[in-house]
Amino acid sequence: MVRCLFVDLTTSFYDRHPVYYLTPVLRKAGCEVFYIQARSVDSVDEFIQRHKIDTLLYTSFSNYISNYSLLDYELKKRHAHLFSILGGPGVTQREEREMLFAMNTTIDAFCVGEGEAALKDFFENGRVLKKNLISSSQLDVDSYHPYVDVNSLDLPDRSVVYKKDQILRDMPVKQFMGGRGCPYKCTYCHNHTINELFKGCGPVIRLKDVDYIINEVRDVIKRYPLDGVVFQDDIFFFNKKWSFEFAEKWASKIGLPWSCNIRPDYINEDLIRALSESNCRSVTWSIESGNEFLRNKVLDRRMTDETVINCADLLNSYGIAHRTGNIIGIPGEKVANIKETIELNIRSRPTIANAHIFVPFKGLKLTDYALKEKHVNRENLVDIPDTYFEGTILNFSDKEKLVIRKMMFLFPIFVGVPLFYRNKFFYSFLMTLNDNFLEILNKLYVGYKTSRLFRVEGNILFKFKMLKRFLSFGT
Repeated sequence: MVRCLFVDLTTSFYDRHPVYYLTPVLRKAGCEVFYIQARSVDSVDEFIQRHKIDTLLYTSFSNYISNYSLLDYELKKRHAHLFSILGGPGVTQREEREMLFAMNTTIDAFCVGEGEAALKDFFENGRVLKKNLISSSQLDVDSYHPYVDVNSLDLPDRSVVYKKDQILRDMPVKQFMGGRGCPYKCTYCHNHTINELFKGCGPVIRLKDVDYIINEVRDVIKRYPLDGVVFQDDIFFFNKKWSFEFAEKWASKIGLPWSCNIRPDYINEDLIRALSESNCRSVTWSIESGNEFLRNKVLDRRMTDETVINCADLLNSYGIAHRTGNIIGIPGEKVANIKETIELNIRSRPTIANAHIFVPFKGLKLTDYALKEKHVNRENLVDIPDTYFEGTILNFSDKEKLVIRKMMFLFPIFVGVPLFYRNKFFYSFLMTLNDNFLEILNKLYVGYKTSRLFRVEGNILFKFKMLKRFLSFGT
């Protein structure tokens, strides 16, 4: 029997959806499945020996890809028999595969795009690499499996992760997916390249049947603590008929508090009312920039200030807590533009407002724009930051870079307590503080406000464990 090990380098609070979805597929293909959080090479080495692992599985965004490659190199020095596969959004971008190829990575294969059909085919048919699953020495993919029908999949299996990660297991609020895909072309997101890459593989938007979601949540309720649900889809509501069916069935069959991501130009009062009546406690949505040129022409968000304020007013009028997302350090942005973003967030009155510094990942339209307009040097893209907190590598002055980093940390505080932003004394004082101190202040403030947003409860020991993990997590 093949013995597969999912190796995880991250310590975030996010549920490991790729592992949950792929575990039933691998088990049906005759594999035994394990999971480990890789705290050190030695800890993974010991696990491999104890459980006689022969196949390593990694899934990663762009910022962790090189870390997985380095880990694989160290493990292969000790265990030459291992076969390793790297999947996830990062390696789906050709530019990231080129980077790994240039590194002479020891990872054996890449899974480009969805893994269900590719891994099933691989393990059931003689471990032959084809379609989405390619050799790491091969940059291009000849053809792809069709998109999977999300309603044909077995229910996601969380047991292999929760067995090893007690914090995720005991979290009273857990994360789910309502479907797959996003049709929008925001320039700072990889969705536009993914949709172009897999054109012809099936519909971009694939929603789970509402009954499938109800059964999935009920299955988790039977097995683990669950007091609330967060749907992590980029945008939860695309189909209005589906949206109202979901709200009605959730209220009658589950009833737990829940949260999701929305887009302001899709929202109307009927939908907000349905959310409120179905016990939707909070939503996350993005403003991104308070400057309409940057928001619509550079980021391609295609929404007016009026649309933003209307969404916020509806949420506030129905008592639904909300968190806004914003980007600063946008190519061509001035400090005055960041202040416009703060002001628009203050007008929106969110429960919490987050801001992240733009990271120019390869393959993004916004990265291409930054290169074209000379806002970033190509050589700087070789070593991009691992997290949004490290600062910008765009061609801002050193003084501007420090201001951007400080304003990112202070952003939620400025929006949450406008006096600190609008009063010259408080603003000047806060901006003189050390940026590393502001990072700690940001994590404490955001951690507390986020726990209130999602109604995270628990005993003192559990809350301490959560705080410890949150402070260690960079993104």
